Amino acid sequence: MRTQDEAYGPDAVDVVEIYINGSALTDLWSRASGEGGRWMRAADALWPGRRLWTTDPLPNGELGDGDRRTVLVCVDGLTSCGGATAKFRLDDHTAQWSDFSTVPEGKIVALGPFTFDRHLYDQAMGRVERGIP
Repeated sequence: MRTQDEAYGPDAVDVVEIYINGSALTDLWSRASGEGGRWMRAADALWPGRRLWTTDPLPNGELGDGDRRTVLVCVDGLTSCGGATAKFRLDDHTAQWSDFSTVPEGKIVALGPFTFDRHLYDQAMGRVERGIP
């Protein structure tokens, strides 16, 4: 994962771009679903005290529900007209993203599951929060 500035609507904002085994999640998603998807705004993904891709509370209902979390958004930065969610499972040793689906339709997409070493996952989250590539 990394942050970068991106023209996102009328202004340039920090976004979080997710890479899995060297491939951008946006590219993996496009190939698997046939749909486009955009990165998450850092302000949404890394809400202070509410990190989106952990078990922290969600800042709002649009970013997920229960064990599902938003991983990609539509080009306008919201999920009401498109994007992707995944089921998140975290334990002491692993972090897993699975059961990817489209938003808002909820159509399952054959992508993943992706299982990460929990220690390395937490390190990557911390680097992104601190703005370190």
